[in-house]
Amino acid sequence: MRCVRFSPDGKRLASGSNDGTAVIWDTRTGTVLTTLVVQRARDWVLSVAFSPDGLKLATTTLGGIIWVYRTDSWKPFLKLKAHEDSIRGIVWSSDGQQLISTSFDRTVKFWNSSTGRLIGQFCTGHTGSVDSLAIASDGSFIATASDDKTVRLWSTKTYQQIGQPLKHSSTVRCVAISTNGALLASGTWRGLYLWSIGNTLQWQDGQEGYKEELERQLRISEIVSLQFHLFYHISRG
Repeated sequence: MRCVRFSPDGKRLASGSNDGTAVIWDTRTGTVLTTLVVQRARDWVLSVAFSPDGLKLATTTLGGIIWVYRTDSWKPFLKLKAHEDSIRGIVWSSDGQQLISTSFDRTVKFWNSSTGRLIGQFCTGHTGSVDSLAIASDGSFIATASDDKTVRLWSTKTYQQIGQPLKHSSTVRCVAISTNGALLASGTWRGLYLWSIGNTLQWQDGQEGYKEELERQLRISEIVSLQFHLFYHISRG
């Protein structure tokens, strides 16, 4: 098993596996609703994600393919060769109009979820594979976690990096954003970090005061993260 994700209403669970399939489960009965043969067996299903309205399911593969299925019939709606390497993570925009994917090829890309066309420019800056991503509840920014030992924030409007990278001492494997956008959690081989990133991160051109405040928040976040990291290990030991 590589990945799991609940549907928005919580009635279904999608899981992806190394056998090239995505299985849809009924969460009330535990029965299998359907099995999607996403790709040949050697092409692992690395991530799955339901659209916000629950009408579509996106899956990604080791071979850089995004498949989108209709959840009323489980028929494939879209097949997209999105990356040259494995796609480690995928999320939907809050309005369901875009898909955002991250890859071993170090890029983050935005896609029209209806046509499969690339939107805007790549988010580039990571120097290692991008293993995980999360999107803010208001859809204004995303966070990406990478083998280059950083988490980076990106505007979903300009596709530009926001502030400075959040530096870690080891590879960052996962990332999550709190519902109110004030906190970001990141996980590494060595522990869990908690970062203060402010109440909102809506990037708008020309707001220099906002940019300065954001960069101040990111500077103090390292202190917060180290305190939490220490507490995490003490509580475990």
